[in-house]
Amino acid sequence: MAITRDEIVSKLYYRMNGQGRRLCKCSRCDNGPMSIVGGAVAAERCDECQGTLWFELTEQQFASEIENGDLLKLHSDYLASQMGNLYEEDTKSSEWSNVLRKLVEGFEGFGDEPTARWLNSNFKKHPKLIEYLLDEFYTRDFLEKARKMVDRTTKLAAMITWRTPDPEVNIYLREATRCCIAGFWESSVALSRSTLEVALKHRPRGETGALPADDEFEMDDAHQAMAEEVREHGNHVARGSPANEELAQRMLSNTRGVLAHIYSR
Repeated sequence: MAITRDEIVSKLYYRMNGQGRRLCKCSRCDNGPMSIVGGAVAAERCDECQGTLWFELTEQQFASEIENGDLLKLHSDYLASQMGNLYEEDTKSSEWSNVLRKLVEGFEGFGDEPTARWLNSNFKKHPKLIEYLLDEFYTRDFLEKARKMVDRTTKLAAMITWRTPDPEVNIYLREATRCCIAGFWESSVALSRSTLEVALKHRPRGETGALPADDEFEMDDAHQAMAEEVREHGNHVARGSPANEELAQRMLSNTRGVLAHIYSR
């Protein structure tokens, strides 16, 4: 069941005021509310007047501040229906994360219209609030992913070469690897393909084979099949086909294997 407007205001207040943070307004120009780290209240400068004199808001003052503003007025019914019990302290609940992800998706690309309008309005009027919400999303998101990122990284082997790769090859390889570690499967597959394309284009002198104009990887060695698989799946992803962890890891492994072969001879 959706929580009420008053409950949203109350719980939002305790999200922004507590755990070492203070919800304040500028005593000089009345700018705010701003959520400031407790130990930095005396040093944090106001965005409007650059002053450092703040007073802490009570829950009632906070409710009064936003009662006539756009913070919750624009789409309060929509937000209430979407948020549900998002502020519950139960860490197993996913409602809060889902709402934060919805906000982030509104910045990343095309999101739903109510969220986009809410973001555009409040990003200008309450930038610190949006920063706080984004900070919480990215912090939680990273902490959830960190263990898996470590596991994926430890499965990789250090690349040893006897020839110096073209700098562009290393840039693409690192990006493909980072995307795979972070869980961006389609990006990793596409970048794996780009890595091999650049590597074969700038292959060391004396190597047989070349990158033909008809967009096929041609190699006179046992690694041709590995390179061709990367090319094929990279093209599929570029045309909108989805990828998963297993595919991304296999394509990255193929890419690293072909590179090791090219630069070790």
